Amino acid sequence: MKSVTLIRAVFRRLVTASCVCALLLAAAAASAQVSFYTVVDQALRNSHQVRIAEADVRKSEGALRELKDAYIPSLSVGSGLGYSFGFTVNPPTLYNVTSQSLLFSFSQRDYMRAARAGLHGAQMHLSDQRQQVILDAAESYIELDALQQSLTALHDEDKYSERLTGIINDRFAAGLESKVAVTQTRLDAARVNLKQVQMRNRVSELQDHLSRLTALPPDTIRTDTASIPATPGLKPGQRVTGTTPALEAAFDNARAKQYQAFGVKREQYRPQALFAAQYNRYSTLTNFQDNFKTFAPNNFGIGVNINWPLIDETRGARRVQADADALHAQNEFLQARDQSAEGVLKLQNSFEQIAAQQQVAVLAAELAKDKLDAILTQASSHASGQSPLTPKDEQTARIEERERYLEVLEAQLSLAKIQLELLRATGGIEPWAKTAISTVSGQPAP
Repeated sequence: MKSVTLIRAVFRRLVTASCVCALLLAAAAASAQVSFYTVVDQALRNSHQVRIAEADVRKSEGALRELKDAYIPSLSVGSGLGYSFGFTVNPPTLYNVTSQSLLFSFSQRDYMRAARAGLHGAQMHLSDQRQQVILDAAESYIELDALQQSLTALHDEDKYSERLTGIINDRFAAGLESKVAVTQTRLDAARVNLKQVQMRNRVSELQDHLSRLTALPPDTIRTDTASIPATPGLKPGQRVTGTTPALEAAFDNARAKQYQAFGVKREQYRPQALFAAQYNRYSTLTNFQDNFKTFAPNNFGIGVNINWPLIDETRGARRVQADADALHAQNEFLQARDQSAEGVLKLQNSFEQIAAQQQVAVLAAELAKDKLDAILTQASSHASGQSPLTPKDEQTARIEERERYLEVLEAQLSLAKIQLELLRATGGIEPWAKTAISTVSGQPAP
């Protein structure tokens, strides 16, 4: 009996330990953090707009290859089996082998230059789409991280508001506070609760958005503050320079249209030479050979076909269209360049303003913290000659300190966003995001 009881006790302990381990593992999995680099990397891998841009690059590569391969002779095999009676212009052919290629063209080099510029423009467009995805993922991740910190501060503020509400109610019952003070305290507590609801909803929206970007479950996306790379140390008044892939893509598009117009212009009055070779094996199963004094079933021809257009109004019309396309693309690039410069200037001015606001918020938070420390010191020292401090004063100071801290977090978030937008506007956001690799692996980014 003793051995059976001992076995049962050991079995119960094993079951209990297994349940505890399972709960701990589940809790660890639920609270697992996703690093900044993982979110950005998964967003790039799952982005539809990046895949579309990659397809455009492959299409441009194919267009350039098609123009290059025009100089490589093609080879095809065919057959013209059939029955004929009498003389026919289409002799029955058992099989034929045909080869042809472009031998010389004044316009082909311009078309190839246009294709190369188009390929580079497609690559720049791909880089631009990658930077846009990085900006979206980075801003969402940093905002989610800031909101999670804000929720912790709001939870503290809500706790202090409840205590203050209880204190005011007790003082009102003792005749030391007015009804207005009670209502005001309840209103302040309700506002804190409203902020919590709004922040929770925003956190849910950001988790859902990041889930769609990364294909990760929304409830598993919890930020890791240490994995976020430091934003560039820009200073108010500092002017940033750089160009964006979108601007380079617009320039390449204008260059491609210009080369295309050159090619069309040179097609109008310049000759073009083609190489051609063909072998035919004619059928002798019909009376086709009876129409000739001498008939050879094996026939082969090789030569050069030169075409020199002298009067062709359609080519002139194509030239007008190509010139118009080139002028359109050139002015699109100039417009994009001006808009980019204006956007960077506005972002720099906004950065200076937000940086000043952050400094004000930080100083206000320091002042609130100093006041709270002074109140707590005064309450603990019982200094003589000073008015006694009430629990109401302490809770009010704690609430004020949390409010100012929340303003600091909000200002920091706004400053981080404007810095990321400046990086995006100057083409530096992808190199910045790659610095997160060193944060995760401890190695420098490639």
